[in-house]
Amino acid sequence: MKSTEIIISLQNVSHSYGVEPSLYKISYSFQKGSLTAIFGPNGGGKSTLLKIIAGILKPISGTYHSS
Repeated sequence: MKSTEIIISLQNVSHSYGVEPSLYKISYSFQKGSLTAIFGPNGGGKSTLLKIIAGILKPISGTYHSS
């Protein structure tokens, strides 16, 4: 049976380096035991998103919670 426990939650998370946003209002919930792939073009915000999840960066706006 798959767990529905949410371990990471992002709500309207945004971040930018300078004028151009690297992330804009990203909302997603990661469930315990799930597998998620993050892919996209160069400069699309993949590494920025992972740094926010890891606590290395703080989002400019929005909320991030982990359990």
